Amino acid sequence: MIENDIKKIRESVRKESINQDISILTKPSRYKSPAYVFICWGVIFASVGLVDVLGYQFIVFSIIVCSVGQRAIGNLLHDASHYSLITSRPLAKWFSNLFLAIPTGQLFCDYQKVHLAHHRYLGDHMLDNDFIHDIELSKRSALHIYARTLLRCKIFMGTCFSDLIGTNIKLQSCFIIWWVVFLMLCDFISPTFAYSFVVVWLISRFTFFYLITVFRELTDHFGLEPGGVFSFTRNAPCKGILRFLIHPLNNGYHLTHHLYPHVPWYNLPKAHKLLLKLELYANAEHCDSYFSGKESVLYSWKN
Repeated sequence: MIENDIKKIRESVRKESINQDISILTKPSRYKSPAYVFICWGVIFASVGLVDVLGYQFIVFSIIVCSVGQRAIGNLLHDASHYSLITSRPLAKWFSNLFLAIPTGQLFCDYQKVHLAHHRYLGDHMLDNDFIHDIELSKRSALHIYARTLLRCKIFMGTCFSDLIGTNIKLQSCFIIWWVVFLMLCDFISPTFAYSFVVVWLISRFTFFYLITVFRELTDHFGLEPGGVFSFTRNAPCKGILRFLIHPLNNGYHLTHHLYPHVPWYNLPKAHKLLLKLELYANAEHCDSYFSGKESVLYSWKN
């Protein structure tokens, strides 16, 4: 079914004569995404600096900002796994490991292998590592669905600790070395900056980052029917500040991404707009809000 859906959308794109337009959108900018990697780290540094300079009365704001920065780093690693961040494969691996994967407890090749399997085996409860599907749970309230998912130990460990739990000595060694060197460099900024960074980073990771990541995971596929890309994937191109908190860097265009995984994050809205010309795509699951209305994500979880 996955292959059939991809084949159908390719045929529809050719019939509508927008295949060349889509093809152009798959070509990544040489500088845009790498620049955003440093912007994301800059946002995280600024959130820590706010606490370090002005005091812990700003800790809640800093945690929210840092969490969104962590979420955006994950999105950029996601793009990198499709070589939409940097097209040179050796450079993509090196750059992504150094600035995206290792500091968040992952290795690029391991992440890529798991993520590409999610695309290939979408909706397969044995082979899709991101599979979250529970018919009985979908009959409950949206709050119950969210709370039950939050309390699943496997999801908590995988989200907060990534791949650090286990016997991957190479990853664990790289992670420790990266953070030791990084915190030594932070110490040059200010004697207390390294301490503040650890505090803000860890609290963010285990609180707001976890909350928005679980919501985002449910938004992608929960409540839909496994078996194909269209039946088991939704778009949530919502607008407003919530979009930047939950889906930074256009991460809500999940159906668009599954159909055209090589389109970089900054071109997803353009690809979405083009694909809406196709009846097959326009009739798919598109949510225009997170919480209210029949076109909302919460309504889609249960319907």
